[in-house]
Amino acid sequence: MSMSIEVLQRKFFEYAEKRGVDFQVFPLEIEPHNFGGRHLEISVDGNFAIVGTDRGTETERRETKSLDQLFEWIIELYS
Repeated sequence: MSMSIEVLQRKFFEYAEKRGVDFQVFPLEIEPHNFGGRHLEISVDGNFAIVGTDRGTETERRETKSLDQLFEWIIELYS
């Protein structure tokens, strides 16, 4: 069962607050951009992935089933 982006974002903000990290907005989109950057993929089997692209080519992928791990990566990458 996949988690909605709204639920994931709410849980992320709660997690970040407990860690003492302030985020005003969720730093990842759920769709890739044509020019590149990172986006979040949520699969129906419960995997989460932070995917980096550059002009349509995948350059980075971090996958996990753990929300805590995903949130740690986001904090590491964006704070």
